[in-house]
Amino acid sequence: MESSSSRLSDEQLYSLIKISFDNYIAGLGYAKDLYISPPLLMNAIKSSRIDESRHCDFHPIVPARSKSAAWFMYWLIKLKPIQIKHKSVTIPTEGLYINETFAFFIAIKILKVKSKSLSQRFFKQFVYMLVYRDNMAKPLFITLQLLQIAVERAPELPIE
Repeated sequence: MESSSSRLSDEQLYSLIKISFDNYIAGLGYAKDLYISPPLLMNAIKSSRIDESRHCDFHPIVPARSKSAAWFMYWLIKLKPIQIKHKSVTIPTEGLYINETFAFFIAIKILKVKSKSLSQRFFKQFVYMLVYRDNMAKPLFITLQLLQIAVERAPELPIE
């Protein structure tokens, strides 16, 4: 998110995430099958902000983007705000991990990492980790910070 002086309100952030979601699922072809639950998305925003606030209360610093991204990613994969619209809809297996893939998409947007610098293999392994492993915010901080550093130091090399 941003420093406290330029910070978006929860409602502004909700609107930006909703627009990103609409564009994301439209690009994947799931626009008619999936929706994002407003209460769950707002809960993810508020919960990540509470975690960030606790951190700032204890450490008198503005957290790095990787920490903000990790908190938000953590709450998105925990609350799973993206839902299937109808019981009769059949979603391919990779579509069932839409909360995790969208959380990754939002995290790299927060980090300002260009997705073309990440290989498909890296993306699949990261999403696998989000789906099948226990995820806590602190390890996600480190992983996202290392990703950001790797991309900044060698932007022309794909992250495998």
